[in-house]
Formats: sequence, structure tokens, C-alpha cells
Amino acid sequence: MDEYYSEKNSENADEVREPVAEYVVDKQPQQLSLEFPEEKMGEYWDDAALNKTGFEETKLIYNEAEQLLDVLKKELSTCSSFDIVVSFIRTSGLSLLVSTLDQLQQAGIKGRVITTTYLNITEPSAMETLLQYPNIETRIYQPQSSLDSFHAKSYMFYRNNGADSIILGSSNISKAALKNGEEWNLRTYEKDSDNVVKTGQSRFEHLWNHDNIAYLDETYVSDYKEYCRIKDGKSTFKASFTNSQTLDSTELKPNSMQDEALINIQESMRNGHTRALAIAATGTGKTYLAAFAAKDIGASSVLFIAHRIELLESAHRTFRNVFDDNPNSFSYYKSGKKELAKFTFASMQTLAKDLEDIPMDHFDFIIIDEFHRAAAPQYEGLIAHFQPRFLLGLTATPERTDKVNIYEIAENNVVSNIRLEEALERELLAPFHYFGISDHTLSELNMAFNSERELVIQLNTNRRVDLILKNMKKYQYSGDTLHGLGFCVNKEHAKFMSEQFNREGIKSVCLTGEDKGEKRVEMIKRLRDVNDDLQFIFTVDIFNEGIDIPELNLILFLRPTESAIVFTQQLGRGLRKSANKEYVTVLDFVANHRKSYLIPVALMGDREQGYIDKNKIRYMVHSNFKELNANLHIDLSPIVKEEILRTLDTTKFNTADNIRAMFQDFDKVVKQSTGSNRTVQILDFVKFENAPKIRQLLSGTTYKNIHTIKQKTGLADAIDTVIFENKELTKLFNSISSLIPIRKFYDYIALVLLLKDGKVNLESVQKYVEYVFSITMPEQEMASIGFAITRLTNNKALNQSSQDDEGTIHLDPKLAALLAGDAFKSLLNGYLDYGIRSYEQEFGKEIFLHDEKLHLYKKYRKEDVAVFEGFGGDLSTWNREGVQFYNNCFYLFVNMEKEDIAEHLEYNDFFIDHNKFHWQSQNNTNHTSSRGEKFINHQELGIRVKLFVRKKAKEDGVTEPFIYLGEVDYVSSHGDSPMNVTWRFHKTIPQQLYGELTY
Repeated sequence: MDEYYSEKNSENADEVREPVAEYVVDKQPQQLSLEFPEEKMGEYWDDAALNKTGFEETKLIYNEAEQLLDVLKKELSTCSSFDIVVSFIRTSGLSLLVSTLDQLQQAGIKGRVITTTYLNITEPSAMETLLQYPNIETRIYQPQSSLDSFHAKSYMFYRNNGADSIILGSSNISKAALKNGEEWNLRTYEKDSDNVVKTGQSRFEHLWNHDNIAYLDETYVSDYKEYCRIKDGKSTFKASFTNSQTLDSTELKPNSMQDEALINIQESMRNGHTRALAIAATGTGKTYLAAFAAKDIGASSVLFIAHRIELLESAHRTFRNVFDDNPNSFSYYKSGKKELAKFTFASMQTLAKDLEDIPMDHFDFIIIDEFHRAAAPQYEGLIAHFQPRFLLGLTATPERTDKVNIYEIAENNVVSNIRLEEALERELLAPFHYFGISDHTLSELNMAFNSERELVIQLNTNRRVDLILKNMKKYQYSGDTLHGLGFCVNKEHAKFMSEQFNREGIKSVCLTGEDKGEKRVEMIKRLRDVNDDLQFIFTVDIFNEGIDIPELNLILFLRPTESAIVFTQQLGRGLRKSANKEYVTVLDFVANHRKSYLIPVALMGDREQGYIDKNKIRYMVHSNFKELNANLHIDLSPIVKEEILRTLDTTKFNTADNIRAMFQDFDKVVKQSTGSNRTVQILDFVKFENAPKIRQLLSGTTYKNIHTIKQKTGLADAIDTVIFENKELTKLFNSISSLIPIRKFYDYIALVLLLKDGKVNLESVQKYVEYVFSITMPEQEMASIGFAITRLTNNKALNQSSQDDEGTIHLDPKLAALLAGDAFKSLLNGYLDYGIRSYEQEFGKEIFLHDEKLHLYKKYRKEDVAVFEGFGGDLSTWNREGVQFYNNCFYLFVNMEKEDIAEHLEYNDFFIDHNKFHWQSQNNTNHTSSRGEKFINHQELGIRVKLFVRKKAKEDGVTEPFIYLGEVDYVSSHGDSPMNVTWRFHKTIPQQLYGELTY
């Protein structure tokens, strides 16, 4: 039941009457004693800091410019006591306030809460959370009939300095009401003219002592919980399925991911492609995409291939929902039942044995599920045998491949690439509530343990189990029944946790890689069943990926975070939408660990292909990630925040030791995910979400390509050793790597094509790009490709390579001989695919079709800007000054912080607000100079001005790129030599970016 529905029912009580309230108790227990020592009151809140003037503000809060959640936290954090009265309280909202309530408890700040059980909307789990706080007393107003309605929503805050305040409006305590729902709430303060707070307090006292009031205690919660179970028998709340499909939908329509993929499939078919790959996070609707695609292209016969029967059965149901065909049009081709029909759902194992019996052109459209398996011999035989009009591969995990390049199998034609971060933004998955909890039960973890056993000894304590159970009770979960998954260090740790939970009455099992597949399937089936008593599975890593449990509503991270990739994989296990949950609760017990900075890295995601942005992480941690995604909630305890920021500041990512450690950690993940012994390949850096950034690995002075890193970490393949031991090859791969992250796209493609094919020209680059992106490039792109070819002739790593009269560059024969053979051809194909995939992920293929190449808020070096703007001259000239003028456009490059900058370059530059920027010119510019007049009159003269800003020039000794803030217009100016100019942005700067650059 959503808030609109519940409030609607409440307001229409005259039309739909209930004889009595949903739940009423007769016996009243004794009121709680709330005595606190006076000395505790000022421990966390300093009255001197509470300037009364700051609280004299009246404002409307509507969850856009400012969320009610943030206002409530501020009010609670500055009050000496509080009263809250709301119609209902849901765990989705109360859990967002738990960290603030913890601080209030420590400070001895008392509070009172009144809510109701009207329409059975207040959740028993929310009541249980409130009972964890002895400083908060809760009472339940129980309407005696449908005429006795209760709609009050008020939050009152009292302060010792008299600066009392009140929030009145539409919001109950739920996630939607506090964060992103359409709510109107007025925040005001106590004034002599209206006494609004005193009036509210008086009314609160009336309700607090009303005859219909019941006291909240454990007995009340237990009885109410049982009543809800008997009364309803199922969850009160039904999740919204925005942008997703359910089996009982009356009208099925493609979601946003599917819409884009369908368009791309049609475009790729028009461009001659016969195969494609769709990559999308688990739960976003890949199977429905396949069914919609079959309908969209008018497929006369369809073959759906999978290696597991449950996948075939699910696909069969999906296609039946999309197509209204006769049941005889659908068949299974599996052991014991081999039938072909218009829609055939075939077991890969059975089909592979019967290929000679089925004509190669029998199927018009073929779908292969879990396409990352396409490199296996049986799949290779299937793909080689059939010749459909179109073949579509589906996968959520392109990284789960061995050495075979699945992009090549799919003709490098990726029609969808929606990974976890984007799927969450599009609301294709269930949101998560992440809580980083300080684990004070563990000692210092900054030093590496001598053995895994030493770590487990610290983790396997009753004290830590108590901490886990206590926080589970505080933060709760969405839904009526618990479906939990806990990630542990090893089998011993998982077994210990399972035993402890069973002892506490929470039915659980331990599953590890040693358990047979049948047992895993059975335990997952039991965990999904709302009527089964199994509530928790503890595991090590077998659930990192490839496991689908839609009902999962609680995830426990019980081991230190060593990898952002593994963190993301584990988080993704619970994000498939389910009608029985609104969100997934994630409890991460964070110890004092040397890699705790990886937590925000994983939570934020990062589509930028450059460095880990320390400045961005600092701001997001300080601001509680509030601009990340309104549907998500991330809450780090103060101690966890402090620890993350400390490790971030003390860790230099570009030292040789840290680079090797990052690479070795990544290699472990690759081996685990692929189930092979292969080492990291270039494509893994785009296949794996939250993979380390190549530019980060190469940012120090030690390593210039990944092959050298592999050699130095003992992870080199034969080809890596060949490159490492040959100076000419080392220079070539240094040259390729210097173009990562890819901004000089044509330079990169031209260089790799030259090394792979022995020659390259404008036409070959054009044809390659048009083929892999299924586009026809506009004529103006030819100039940019030509400039890239020209720059290639100046590449010193190419030795005696030469350009003929027709513009084709021919590779130096000696270098061509070094690069001969299938091994280098395969390696260079991997570099090409990396270039295509990483560039498309960051900029999209539409960049080739638009005149405006620079993307707002992306990061660029000065040379990159020159390339994107079509500059064909010496790129190094752009590095000399902070102001460039080219093609009737000024480019302003600004450092916000002036550390290590010469005194004569310390310009006074700052944001005035989200819409205006104060910029100081070079010292030789004044109002009457040619440049000054151009600044002032740029609009009349048809001159554009583009602004680029970075927080500081260097982080950990590495030069930072600039962020493109868009075009600006002149507003005003004063002073001469230098001029002080106020510019106005064409587009308001987003709060997150504004915060990063100004905090």
C-alpha cells in the first residue's frame, strides 16, 4: 500500500467506513521511566552553538531543493527535546533516522511520539525500532470508529534558548514522505504573534493523555504483529514496478532499457549486423527485451537457448505474456521432449547433440541467454551451425568469460549496456538502504593479518553477534518476512554465524563452494518461500553473482571490504524487484580497515574512465551522499565517516606498492568470476563494474602500461613478457596507454588499427567506427579523423613508419614483424574493443552525430578540449595559458585552489552561487584592451565563452583534469589589470558538483 492510497482511504472515511480501528488494546502497561542524568544533556549539543537567529526561519519544504529528511536531522540534532505526531510510521522512513536517533540517545535527548494503527499502515517493525530507544516514549492513538479519523502530521522541537520550531504539513514517516514524494511541509518557529509552537504543544499534550491512547511496549508489538498476520495474511505494502514488468500486468510495454535496445537492434540490422549483445543488470528485463525484439522485427520462428531448465521455463512464461499465439505455438526442446514450434525453448545440452537434424536456416531469430558462456565448445558449435536473420545474446555479467572475446562473437554490436548504477537511476531495480555501522568489537585492522584464521578469530565473537542482531532490530527490513543473506570471510566464519543465528531463533544455513549444486538450489528455493522457516543464508563468495533471489530484503556485509567489484556484485544480489519488498536493507559492519575508502567508491559508481576522484568522495561522505540518487539512502556513522576520510587522505593510489596491490586484488576477482586461471586482460577494465581505473594504475612514475604491471606482479602471460622485454614494443604499448582515458578517440583507434593491420588511413578509421556503432558518420567528422592521422605521423614510437601520397600510413616493417602472429592480433583486437566500449559507456555513440562534442560536467585536459573542438594544430600550445581563443570561442581554465601556483598566477576565482561565477583575468587584461572588450561584448560579437574548473591542480602529485561547466555569458565587471568579471552559466550548476567544488 503506498502513501497516496493510504491517505486517500483515510480522507474518504465517510464513503468507506470501518466499524472500528484496525487494532486496539485494552490493557495499558505502566509508562516508561525516562530519567537521564543532567550532565549528559550537553555532551553532544552545545547551547552556545545554537544561535537563536539561525532558527528564525519560515520555509516550505517540498523534497526538491531540500529534502524533509535533511531538515528533520538538523532540527533533531539541535534540539533539547522533541514531540512528533504522525498518522503512520513505516520502517522505510524510520530507518533513515536511526543514526540521528542513536546520537540523541547518547546525548540523553528525550522525545515523544504519537502515531496510530489506522488502516494497519504503521509497521510492527517500525514499532520494534522505536522500542530500542529508552529516551523515546511512543504512544498509539486508537480511533474507536471510522468517524474518529487521525491525520495529524507535526514535528515540534524545543530548545533551551527558546528557539523552538515546528514542521507542519503532509508528511508521515516513510521514505517517500521524507525524501522524494510530492509533499508540502511548512517549517516555522515560535513567535509571540501566533504562538504556533505553544499551540501545537498544547494539542500534543491533549492527545498524549487522551482516553484512546495506548502505551507502546513489546507486548503491544507482539499482539499487533500477530493481528496483522491473521488479519491480512500477506504484506501490507505492495512495491511499485516502475519501468518493469509483472506477470499480472494488463498491458505490457517496454521499459526504458528495452526501448533503447529495440531501437538499436533495428538500426544495427539496417546497417548489416546479424548479431548483437545486450548487457543489462539482473532484474532489468532482458528476457522481456528478447520477447519484445522478436515481436518488433516480426520474427517468423524463434529459438531461445539456455543451459538451465528454470531459465527456459521463465522465458516460456515471458513469451506467452507478450504473444497471444495459440499454445501449440510454444514448445520445449529438451531431454525427453524434443519439439520444434514457432517459439522453441531449447536446452543447450540437448540441442547441441541434434544439430545435424535441424536445418541451419530453420530459425529466423535466435536468443542465447547467459551469453557470457558463448565461448564454451557446445555454444560455439550452435552459433557456427545456425544462420538466423538475427542472433541476440543476453548477459548481466560480460566479465564472466575466459579468454574468448564475446564482443567479437556478437560482431562488436552492443545494443544495450545498462549496468547496476544506471539501472538504479532508471528505477529498474529495487532501491537499497545502506548503513555503514562502526564495528567497535574489532581491533585495528590496518595491519595485514598473518593468516585468515587470525581475522576469523576476531570476527567469531558473541559480542559481535550481539552488535549485528541489535542493529538488525533497529534498521529492520522491508516486508513481512525476513529473507537475508550474509557474506562472511570463510567457511568457518559462515558456519559460526549460522550457528549463532539459529541459537537466537533465526533459522539459517551455511552454504559454501563445497556444497553441491542441488543443495544450493534447494536452500535458495526455501529462502524465497515466505512460508518456509528458513530466514538467512550465510556464505563466502558463491552468491557474489549469478544468483537471483528477488525476495531478498536484508544483506549483511560481515567482512572488511577488499574490492569495490566484489562489494558491487554482492550488493546486486538483492536488487531485483519483488512485490513483497519496497527496498533492500544493507548493513555493513565497517571496522578500522586500510581499504575502507573503497566503500564510497563502490556506492558511488564511476562512469568516468580516469582516476578515483578523492575530492568527490570527500564531499559525498561529508554530505551523506544526499545528491546521489533520491531513491537510495546511504548513512555512515560518524566513526565510519572519520575512518573512510582518514584512509582516503593517507592512501596514495599512485605508489608502486599500491598499484601492484590494486592489480593483484583485481586479478583475484577476475579468476574467481571467470572460474579460470587466466590473468587480467585489457577488456576486463570495462567488463567489470568498479574495476580499477587504468589511468590510476599508470598515474605514477613507475608503470606506463598494464603489461609491465603484470610482469612486476608475477601475473604475466607469455605475450606480456615479450612486450616487457622488448623496448620497441614497450614504447608502442606505452603510446596506446597514454591515450587512456580515451578523449582523443580517433587518435586511439587509428594507432591500434595501424599496429594490428600494418596500415591505416582516414577511410579505414571511418569504416571501422561506422561498423561497430551502426552509424553513418557526418561529413564534418572527416576533418577530425584527418587531424588524428596527421598527429599519428609525429608519433616517435612508430620509428620508420611512413605515409604515402594517398594518405595511408604504413607501419615500420621491423615493428610489423614484432607484432606478427595471432597472439598480437588478438591482443590488439582487445585494445580496440576496450576503446570502443569505454568511449561509448562514457559519451554514447550519439557524440559522433552532434556538432557539440563537449559534454557538460565531464573531465578534460586542455589538450582534450582542443581535440573535441576540432583544433588541428599543435596541441601543446593549449597547455601554456589559462585562456585560449579558437574558432571565435574563449576557453577559460580555472584552478579553484591556488596551491603550488606562482604568485602572479593566483587569480581570484570563485562561485557566487549556482548560476554565477566570479573570474579574474590575466594581469595584462583591462576594459579597454582588445581581449577585455571581447569579454564585455562577446554576445554582440558572436563570441562564445566556455568555462572549465578544477578544485586544485594536483592530487597526490598527479595533475587533475578540468570539469566542463558549460557556456557562460558576461554579466558585469570591475577593475583593470586584472579585470574582475561576473559570468552567468547557461545551465544552473547541479548541487552535487557545486558542493564538490566549493565545500
